[in-house]
Amino acid sequence: MRWNIVALAVLCASACGAFDAPEGSRPGPWNLPGSDDDATTGDVDETTSDDAAEPESTTSDAEEATGDDGIPGATSGDAEETADDGGGDSGSSGGAGMAPPPCPDPQMVHFPVEAPHNIGYDNASCGTGTCEVSCPDAHANSDWNGPADHHGIDIFAHYQAELVAVAAAEVVAVGVVSDTSGIRVRIRDACGWEYYYGHLDEALVQVGDTLAPGDVLGTMGATGTQSVHLHFNVSFDGQYGDDIDPFDLLDATSPTACM
Repeated sequence: MRWNIVALAVLCASACGAFDAPEGSRPGPWNLPGSDDDATTGDVDETTSDDAAEPESTTSDAEEATGDDGIPGATSGDAEETADDGGGDSGSSGGAGMAPPPCPDPQMVHFPVEAPHNIGYDNASCGTGTCEVSCPDAHANSDWNGPADHHGIDIFAHYQAELVAVAAAEVVAVGVVSDTSGIRVRIRDACGWEYYYGHLDEALVQVGDTLAPGDVLGTMGATGTQSVHLHFNVSFDGQYGDDIDPFDLLDATSPTACM
């Protein structure tokens, strides 16, 4: 009886191929989605996706997470741009350990929008859902809030308003780097300060272009957001989270939009 059982087992193994199944077809963790065997190269988060979208970029920043204010339908609580540009920045909030810029102050001499505008969301002038615009701005305030990840100030104007260089600068990045950044342009002045323009309807420059103050670089839109506005960020090293509150710069240059 024992020999009959052994013979039967050998016969079944030979006939059914139980010991000859291809390794790749065996059930096991090596065939599960997401395992090492199925891994693909390339980044999957918005902090590094810029390399594929805009290989010409030479520096980095970090952009928008969620939310927006704008015209029409402006609302408060914008929490933009916390992780978006292609050099791998993570949106640091301080700048600790970073080298100081070669110039202590940004070289900004012109307002970034060439049209009547409203600097910074506020309930008094935008609470109805349509921000009041003027030139120079009679309702200027800062909605910058670095600790809450709103790195920059929102500037409201009409759809496709011209966006212009705020200083003599070189274009260092153009493209879409995350779902919430939309089309954005970054320019750098001679001192190393960088100026970020987000949510453009159209970019009209390329990386490497040199601009004079007031040169058109794009038009205002709502790409990556739900309402028309410009998200404007100023940083000394191109890192989106190493930014400053640009309100004083915007308020001082607001009259240049009226010329």
